[in-house]
Amino acid sequence: MKKILALTLALLMTFSSTFVVLAAPGGNGKGNGQTSGGDTTKIERMQQLQEMKALRKSEQYTRKSVDAYMRMLRKEIQMLIAQINEMLEGNYDGPGTTTSGAIEIDITTGGGIDLDLYTGDTETLLALLAQLQELRKDINLARFDARAFIRASYSPGELEYIQNILDGIYSRYSGFTALPVDSIVMEDVTFKFDVPPLIKNGRTLIPVRSIAEGLGAVVTWDGVKQEVTIVRENKVIILTIGESVAKVGTVNPGNDFVEVPFDSQAEIVMSRTILPLRFIAETFGLTVEWDAQTRTIIIIE
Repeated sequence: MKKILALTLALLMTFSSTFVVLAAPGGNGKGNGQTSGGDTTKIERMQQLQEMKALRKSEQYTRKSVDAYMRMLRKEIQMLIAQINEMLEGNYDGPGTTTSGAIEIDITTGGGIDLDLYTGDTETLLALLAQLQELRKDINLARFDARAFIRASYSPGELEYIQNILDGIYSRYSGFTALPVDSIVMEDVTFKFDVPPLIKNGRTLIPVRSIAEGLGAVVTWDGVKQEVTIVRENKVIILTIGESVAKVGTVNPGNDFVEVPFDSQAEIVMSRTILPLRFIAETFGLTVEWDAQTRTIIIIE
C-alpha cells in the first residue's frame, strides 16, 4: 500500500472543489482537538474564530486583527489536514493516491477518492472535508481584507506615482506584467512599493528596497561590481545584476559562500533593482505560495 506522507498543505487551491489533502505539523491528529504544544480545545479555538469572524463587521477590525485572524485560520487548517491525513493513512489505496503520497479529493462528491475503497469512517471524513472547505473560504476572505488594508495604506498621490512608473516600464521594457501593490500578503508585515511587483517569464520580481524593509533586512549596493547584498539576521545573499547565480552564506567571519543557481535574474528597471521574490524569501527560510483563486502571493514566516 502506498504510504500517505506527512507533508504541508499547498495553499494554492482555494474555492476549487478539488485540492490536495496533505498532513501538516501542529495537531496530534487523534481527533481530540488539542494542539501538540498547548491545551486549547477545538471548541475554544472555534469560538475564537467565530469572534474574529464577527469582528470583521466592526470598526475595531484592523490590519493587526486581520493578521491574527489569518494566523488562527492557517493553524486550524493545518491541524485539520493532519487529522484528515491520519484518517486516510492505512485506510485507502485507490484512485487519488499520487506518487508523492498525496490524496486528491473532490470535496463536493468525495471525488478523487473512491469511497468504496476507503475502509475508515466515511461520515466523519466527509464532515472534516466540509469543515476544511469552510475554513478555506474564511481564510480567502481574510486575505481579501488584508489586501484592502494594504491598498488603503497608499495615498492617491502614491498610487498615481506608481501608475506613472508602470507606464514607463511598459513603454521602455518588454516581457513584464505588473501585479497590484496589494498582491503580496504576509502576516505582521506590509510591503510598501514605489515600483509594483512585476512578473517576467512566470517569476515575480520586486524592488530590493521593498522586500528588505518589509523583512527587516539590510541592503547594500556595489555599483562597480553591480552587486546587491542583502543581510537578514545571520544570512547573507549576494546577487549580481544579469546573473542567475547568487552567493549565499552567513555573517560569520571566515564563512565560505556557496553559489546557488536560480531560474531568473536580478535586473535594473526604472533605476530600481528588482529581485526574484521566491528565491530571496525561501533563502531566508520563508515559505512562498501562490493563491490562484485570489491571485495573492502568500509569504509565511
